[in-house]
Amino acid sequence: MIPDYDMFQSNHPLNETHAIARAVSGGPIYVSDAPGNHDFEILRKLVLSDGSILRPNRPCRPTVDCLFSDVTQDGESLLKIWSMNNFGAVIGVFNVQGFSWNRVKRKFWRHSSLMSTKIKSYVTPQDIPLFQTSKCTKYVFFSSGNGRNTVWRLLQNEHATQEIELSTGGALAISLAPIYQIGSLKFSAIGLTNMYNAGGAILSIEYEGINGDMVSLDTSTTGLPIIGPRIEVNIRGNGSFSCLLYTSPSPRDQRG
Repeated sequence: MIPDYDMFQSNHPLNETHAIARAVSGGPIYVSDAPGNHDFEILRKLVLSDGSILRPNRPCRPTVDCLFSDVTQDGESLLKIWSMNNFGAVIGVFNVQGFSWNRVKRKFWRHSSLMSTKIKSYVTPQDIPLFQTSKCTKYVFFSSGNGRNTVWRLLQNEHATQEIELSTGGALAISLAPIYQIGSLKFSAIGLTNMYNAGGAILSIEYEGINGDMVSLDTSTTGLPIIGPRIEVNIRGNGSFSCLLYTSPSPRDQRG
């Protein structure tokens, strides 16, 4: 199934909220801008230079903790929706308190008492059902959106949490990238951090073993006994690519 969100305008007052919702939806992206009336800063985080998008592999769905919460009217819940890329997950987090569908008036209704509500919540790898069965236990948290600078965090185990706070109408695009153990090396690829779905740019990850063979990683691979002198990441698109690489023993200078 491919979900089909409606079109939006890139210069709308809630343009980033709408853009992040489409970026993590798993479906195509449409805009209905008038000619010459665009927010290219928003559009460049959604669309690659060839016109394609970084679409997740699955339709987005709500996380369990907000599934039975009234995220529009209870004054305390954030909406969190998740999907998967080839490596890692993407989560969209939204404060939509104060906006709900009125069945009588047949239109969206604003609840003025909730319009200035700031709400805190948490993101954890346990929000992603597929991570609960993965052998990976450490993750990189990367977020962008909500008019703020990007945030990086190292989550030391699968139960670690990262607190987030959003005002009404705010939204964040969050990437959770598994950290792979390759011998004494630990490696994680976040992706193109100039895009809302950063991890959607990663097509494959390979490392070179002792015998020179290239071995493909997948989301369940960890604790590999081979120390790979070379890691190769294949991506699509252009922009700022980021990864995490560290080693338990001190690196040795093998030049010469």
